[in-house]
Amino acid sequence: MSSLVASEVRRLLSRRLGRWLAALTLLGIAVSALIVFFRTNPGVGDPGFRITELRSVWQGTSVPLVMLGWVMGASFLGSDWQTGTFTTTLSWEPRRLRLFTAKAATIVLVVFAGYLILQLVLGLALLPTALARGTTSGADAVWAREAAGVLLRGGVVATVGSVVGMSIAMVGRNTGAALGVGFAYIAVVEALVRGLRPGWIPYLFGDNAGVFITARPDEFPQVGRSTIEAGVVLVLYALLLASAAAAVFRARDVT
Repeated sequence: MSSLVASEVRRLLSRRLGRWLAALTLLGIAVSALIVFFRTNPGVGDPGFRITELRSVWQGTSVPLVMLGWVMGASFLGSDWQTGTFTTTLSWEPRRLRLFTAKAATIVLVVFAGYLILQLVLGLALLPTALARGTTSGADAVWAREAAGVLLRGGVVATVGSVVGMSIAMVGRNTGAALGVGFAYIAVVEALVRGLRPGWIPYLFGDNAGVFITARPDEFPQVGRSTIEAGVVLVLYALLLASAAAAVFRARDVT
């Protein structure tokens, strides 16, 4: 299994889409950091950019990074169907559940690590602003633990999104299917549920993700879950969809 996962990791990291997404994200981080630096003008009563604001920044940037994780998971499986890679891979690894598990483990490892790396790069990019035009006051051990919690929980949600994306792509045999379903769900379904069926809000992906990442259940009173409970719900969604996708892959003809 380890050699199979290592092979899949190399394949995923060698894909041009992943490299382009990483490059564009790093460019966005650099531009944003420069904008913050030059637009920060501390004055009387205004300490400028506080490094402790980084916790809120990481919370805000978790949403686009979770969506990137969804795209990575969907494209990883979708491209294998579209290019016929599955047929070749099954010729030397015919155990389908083993192959699907390896692919799921690959996307989880890469997306989780990528999320942490990009968020840490963002933090380092904003550090000069705090040092030169702001303050690092308040960045104590308590703050560090809370900020680390935001990072880790955001990474978990990003991996959940990637597993959901790859599961839909596996069933639909297409990257576009997963992206289309994801867009329709986030932009349409959840909005309609919040407006028409507020009693269903505790089961929505986005609201549970908000509770879990922020660890502030009081900011999402309609969800009515603790941070851990919201995280369990998200993981259960990913496991259920992955199990369904694995079952479909096991029974489906790949030719």
